Amino acid sequence: MLSFRFPSEFASKAVFEHAFYASWGRLPRLTDVEIRDDLLVLRPETKGTGTVHIPVSHPKYGILLQSTETLLQREKPYLLLKELGRGQLGRMLRLLYEWKLLGFIPSEALGREVRDLIHTFGIMATSDETDPRTERMAAELLDLLAPMGTHLTDQYFDQMIAVRRKKTARFPVPLGVFENRVSPAAPLSLLESSWNNEQIRTVFDEAFSLVAATPSWKEVELAPGKYDWEPVERYFQFVRRIGKKPLVGPILSFDPASLPSWVRMKIDDREAFENAAIRYTIEFVKRFRDRGSYWIVSSDFFSCPDCGFSIGRGVALICDLIREVKHFVPDGTVLVGIDQPCGDYYRTNDCPLPFIAIAESLASVRALDAFLLDIKIGMDPRSTLPRDPMLLGRLIDLWNIWGKELYVSLSVPSHWDDFQQNRSDDWQMQVQLEWTVRMILMCLTKRNIHGIFWNHLADTTATKPTGLIDADGRMKPTFRKIAALRQSLLESS
Repeated sequence: MLSFRFPSEFASKAVFEHAFYASWGRLPRLTDVEIRDDLLVLRPETKGTGTVHIPVSHPKYGILLQSTETLLQREKPYLLLKELGRGQLGRMLRLLYEWKLLGFIPSEALGREVRDLIHTFGIMATSDETDPRTERMAAELLDLLAPMGTHLTDQYFDQMIAVRRKKTARFPVPLGVFENRVSPAAPLSLLESSWNNEQIRTVFDEAFSLVAATPSWKEVELAPGKYDWEPVERYFQFVRRIGKKPLVGPILSFDPASLPSWVRMKIDDREAFENAAIRYTIEFVKRFRDRGSYWIVSSDFFSCPDCGFSIGRGVALICDLIREVKHFVPDGTVLVGIDQPCGDYYRTNDCPLPFIAIAESLASVRALDAFLLDIKIGMDPRSTLPRDPMLLGRLIDLWNIWGKELYVSLSVPSHWDDFQQNRSDDWQMQVQLEWTVRMILMCLTKRNIHGIFWNHLADTTATKPTGLIDADGRMKPTFRKIAALRQSLLESS
């Protein structure tokens, strides 16, 4: 077990419930979390050394996952703020060293900030942990580390993008949008009604070159072998009419809300379900094979444990679907969605296969062209926990070892009501904007990222506020900023 002393005003119990222990590669593990007065106790399922991760309020990003350095499990409590400061400073210093090897030159002001923080940390780390002043110094250090991380990230992104722009003024990275990845059965009418607004239409046209509004399986195969292709035809016709390219898929979403009712009834019948999924995929691709260049085979597998599939069974099915799709669209780009690409589902599920084995199994299929890393920033079990962009960038880099192209789909909430109840709406909108800008810039520093997609165009009353248009039809500031980034940095098609 690991335990930590913390000041009562540091965070609420609701925040601490999202704390977890991570083993090798910062891979989350099943962790029992308990709060005892001013003591946070974690009991991970694994023994040995590891890191502890806890959501912390950030002045620009809303909520960020902070982590310790590697710790030994022991009975004696650690001082939480001290260990979080040690972890944050250590990560920044390692990144700074690695980035310097790549040619990054920090400003003199940033260099002074780093030296001052190292000095501050040295005094705090060698102080008596039972002295209340030590905890105050640790809190001050965390407050100083937050803006320094932002300065470091911004300077690195600016320099690396400037280097890339010496070779090409505009990056060949398409920006696309899904009509709605939160409510799988949402009709195309949501996108059509948005397009009828002249202001939204102008910004939309400037922001995106690809559009995905593929109907879910439940909307197409109403009974076994009985297909209604009209919703799919309507989607392709609309995308062609507005002068965009279609992003086809996901053909099969493992979200139970996307599955036909007659399929859900058979989900425990392995052979029946898999035969139905393969048959539907073949019929879909045979019919529309000449309509698009980008084909997303599947999505939402890891974040939907209640779909009835075991990990091994699901991965095998996805591999079969990849081969079937590639057979009919040999010249298309075939992608498979990886929801929670940082392994967040390990926090709540006892997964029998290591994350690396799952990735290797999918990557071994030669027909697969790319991974679509689906990053839905949030605190719920189906989301990617909010790590700062430089750490997310490091975790994305791990996917390079498989030799596949990478695409990123992204969404960030514009409200964090469960954790930031005293903040204004303007501040929360700014959090979404800050997140989005830095995530897009981070992607543009990586040559192996070939496309960026926004997960959710518009809010509805039944979904989380991760859209670019609110439930009343008004554009959020993030929407215009995405358009501005595309106009200044990316090719128009």
